[in-house]
Amino acid sequence: MGPPLSVEQKLQDTVLFVGNEVTLTCRVNKDGASARWWHGDVEVQNNNKFSMVQDGMKFVLRIRNVQRSEEGFYKIKVKYFNQEVGSTAMVTVKEKLRVSRTFQDVKASAGQEVILKCEVNREDVTAEWKKDDKLLTEGRNVVMEQRGKEFILKIKHAQKSDTGFYTCLVKSGSEEVKISAEVTVEGNQVFIRNVNYIDKLQ
Repeated sequence: MGPPLSVEQKLQDTVLFVGNEVTLTCRVNKDGASARWWHGDVEVQNNNKFSMVQDGMKFVLRIRNVQRSEEGFYKIKVKYFNQEVGSTAMVTVKEKLRVSRTFQDVKASAGQEVILKCEVNREDVTAEWKKDDKLLTEGRNVVMEQRGKEFILKIKHAQKSDTGFYTCLVKSGSEEVKISAEVTVEGNQVFIRNVNYIDKLQ
């Protein structure tokens, strides 16, 4: 009868973006086995979303155009006569990093506080601020804050020397987005113009 049924290749945890395709693969040591798949407690059926394929001892589940609702644990149960083995993997579906709020226009008298705020759609991010492509650091007059998805730069007492092009660069892995504005301090007024943002996926 040979060795008992066993899993030679387990399902692998997968992290991907909304809209991509997921491929989960399991391989056993017996030809002629059969398999069933589950998403959580719900058995998966072949349709325009899920495709289950068997190639000898290999079993493949493909999920097309994956959405957040397809996130979760996936389980395969492989049966060979009265023997049964299984494997489980977690599929994590992430939204692509994007800007949900850019800097707000600011008008203030010189010497007053200037605040730049931006927000992205995820919290698994870090950010750095630049002025004229030079990295900004916190000091007596410059304060940087992160509140979940929101990033804030405060210039406590705006002066002519604070004039420049300010950029907030938000990163998560290979993804990044930039939010920029030109701040001009003139006399007793502060103007912010040319608000824009650039998405970049490396």
